[in-house]
Amino acid sequence: MGSDARASIAALRHSHDRLTGLVQPLTPDEVSAQSYCSDWTVAQVLSHLGSGAEISLLMLRAALGEGEPAGQEAFQAIWDVWNAKSPDEQAADAVAADEQHVRTLEQLTDEQLDRAR
Repeated sequence: MGSDARASIAALRHSHDRLTGLVQPLTPDEVSAQSYCSDWTVAQVLSHLGSGAEISLLMLRAALGEGEPAGQEAFQAIWDVWNAKSPDEQAADAVAADEQHVRTLEQLTDEQLDRAR
């Protein structure tokens, strides 16, 4: 699994770096603007990505035997924190959470990647 997982992680890194390049220059008005999703602003889309990165790390820890599997209650608590952030915080924090997620994946050993399957 190591090389396949590494290729997927490299693709995530590329995606994260591209996302960062798109988000960092946004103005507060652009962050608060309507996204292509008719129900969400750009900030809300980024909040979704950031909370997803946090949830993914919880699930990874459980898969590695470093924590209990997270459930709906844990997910809701994460979503509540993200929903309480300002649009600018959602944008900045989403980039940071996604970076932490990708960096954590990049640091996994091949043995850990096999265990996380």
